[in-house]
Amino acid sequence: MAASTDSIVFTIDDFRERHGVSRSYVYGLINSGELEVIHYGRRPRITAAAEKQFMRRMAVAEAQRSHRDRKPTPAQSTQKRTAPTGARS
Repeated sequence: MAASTDSIVFTIDDFRERHGVSRSYVYGLINSGELEVIHYGRRPRITAAAEKQFMRRMAVAEAQRSHRDRKPTPAQSTQKRTAPTGARS
């Protein structure tokens, strides 16, 4: 069953398809507490609020990765570096 974009809860497979990840990855997120689920009987469901929190965390992680991997700008790479004080020439 495919979830519509305005669903309140998603099955594991719906969430997996929406985010392009494996079932194992989703269950790993659930088991680590990074993705909150509710249960209908024994069936886990991911709420839209939990999905939003997950997406926010992924966006922050991506921003940190891109900032860390960013190449220096020409102005940064041409700045003169000074020797530390006390260094011998």
